[in-house]
Amino acid sequence: HFARAWFDTTSSRKDTATDTAPNIVNEAKYSECSDEVESRRLTLSFEVVTSVLGQHGDIPRRDFLILTAIADRSNGGRFFDTLELVEFAQKYRLPHNDFWLFRTFESCCTLFSLYDSSRETALADGSIATLSASCDGGHIQSIYPHVAFQGNILEGLVIRYVSYEGNADATTEGNTDASMKDIEDNNSVLHQKTQELARMAVEILTAVPPDRESSFAIPQLSSTSDVLSTDIRSLSASLSFDSALRETLQGDKDDIQRRGVSFIREKDLWPAGDLVQMTHDMISSKASLDSESLAIASLIQRIDELNIPVDYKLHRVNYASNSNCGKPQTLCIIHIKHDYAFQKFARQMKSGDMPLYRGFVLRLVLEGEGEDGTCNVRSTVKSTSTTNGKVEKEALMLKMKFVKYMVRTFGIRNGLSVLEKSGSEAYDRYTTNLLKKWGVSQEATATWQRFFHCWGLHAGKM
Repeated sequence: HFARAWFDTTSSRKDTATDTAPNIVNEAKYSECSDEVESRRLTLSFEVVTSVLGQHGDIPRRDFLILTAIADRSNGGRFFDTLELVEFAQKYRLPHNDFWLFRTFESCCTLFSLYDSSRETALADGSIATLSASCDGGHIQSIYPHVAFQGNILEGLVIRYVSYEGNADATTEGNTDASMKDIEDNNSVLHQKTQELARMAVEILTAVPPDRESSFAIPQLSSTSDVLSTDIRSLSASLSFDSALRETLQGDKDDIQRRGVSFIREKDLWPAGDLVQMTHDMISSKASLDSESLAIASLIQRIDELNIPVDYKLHRVNYASNSNCGKPQTLCIIHIKHDYAFQKFARQMKSGDMPLYRGFVLRLVLEGEGEDGTCNVRSTVKSTSTTNGKVEKEALMLKMKFVKYMVRTFGIRNGLSVLEKSGSEAYDRYTTNLLKKWGVSQEATATWQRFFHCWGLHAGKM
């Protein structure tokens, strides 16, 4: 990504080995970003969008990353708010989604009306144009325009309420004017900040136009690994994709070792018990734990108490002998199997519980190298939500998806297992229940029922 976003098209220097303009700027920016992430104890979460990993809603036109969240573990443990995330992303030209600010009650009503009237038929091009025309606070554009990179199938909108109220002390009796002034001032600051980021987004799009070629096609330094200049999409079109990929990776043995990841079983790591039992023992024994380890251990214990379906997937990450990353590390991915688990956990949270989020990755540091089977759990994502030392109030967040995306993802992709195991009649029942659950109109129900029925008959013969 840095090769594409920071490629210096004006450089006159040449690499003698490759006779191409070396990309000095991108390597400097990559190092600068990495240093800041490490020194500030930040964790950046990206969504990988690629056709190679399967079809999800639509086949993406380009392969790319999108920054979805930044966790700050050095400041009491919190997530960046929307504008903080955008500001950090723009500093290093990291890709983020489009953002629109709706400032007034009237514009918010327009937003919800737009969704209600278009959720069955909306596509990305029309929706983005309408949102940009109707928002009254500014549009911060993504470095990856949706239609050019993802395509015209739009998954949905995430609506987040951002409070701009003034100091609560200003609302006391006799100080109403001061309270209103605080609200107006903070609203103005939020608006101004959004406008500044929106202008910067335009500048970045000018510097990194959407039609710039993909990173793997950008001239690299002679020291750059061949892996980073490989067109993975073209490689996947090969009839022998697995062997072609293996051959490409074997071109740089150090690179393979540095990124080598292997799955390990819990019993191979802790013969005396599993991860859940280990965290119970850690808490009950009142072992000397740092605050992050205790919070993570308590989270795992709480998940177990609520009988939430979860997998703890352990992986060993090996590094090259000449790498500065140190010894092999053991990572644990907390995989929550069902979406309802997040609501269940939130409803039954106790005071002091760490909130449950999707995408927890923990780094497990073994003490004594197996001598006593104990370990210290330290997370790579710290998730207690605080700002300026004060706990944030629960914010409104809505995920509003569009029907054309849901048809492809939940009806077709997720329904394939029903079709394969139980046949077309069971698939008809499955998709009919989906349409009822989505609450679509009678016209849309009739259209998609016929579509699903015909698709089920067609796919069932394959």
